Amino acid sequence: MISLYDVELFDLLPDNLKSNEVIAFSYALRKACRYVLDRVERIELYTNIDKLPENILDYLALELRTQYYDEKLNIEIKRELIKNTLPWYMKAGTAAAVKELLVTVIGNGSVEEWFDYGGNPFMFKITTSEQLTRENMEKFAAMIDNVKNARSNLEGFDKEEYFTRKVKVASGISITKFIRVGGATC
Repeated sequence: MISLYDVELFDLLPDNLKSNEVIAFSYALRKACRYVLDRVERIELYTNIDKLPENILDYLALELRTQYYDEKLNIEIKRELIKNTLPWYMKAGTAAAVKELLVTVIGNGSVEEWFDYGGNPFMFKITTSEQLTRENMEKFAAMIDNVKNARSNLEGFDKEEYFTRKVKVASGISITKFIRVGGATC
């Protein structure tokens, strides 16, 4: 079976119709078809985000008004942000949207609302085990302002670290028996 990309008119004609003019026309037609097919793949923006070059991703993010997009981000993060743009618009203003942003940009973590940790009303904080610099926290806080609801405010970031350490525990039992002889205790 011949693919559409490799088909040539010359292959479909009988031998008595194959002349130099037909061969030249067939070659030109194949080149034109390949040109169009190559461009068609690039037009499939929404279904082809994983294959788009970085400059096209930047334009697409601008067109979609991707909320947390920054041209300096890693290309894989850019792709994930663009893929999630429309679902995030549907969830804008919720803790779930902040959580998804956190997982996409930083990697892992959780969002704690004020009633979960006993804070002031309408405050929330981010807890993560990832390494955060001051610059990263400021950028991320600016991204959060675009997705959180208007009344909520970010209280801060909590750093969560896990340490493994061997702890030795020992126990013992001491039994003391008192014998009463007469009125005295021994």
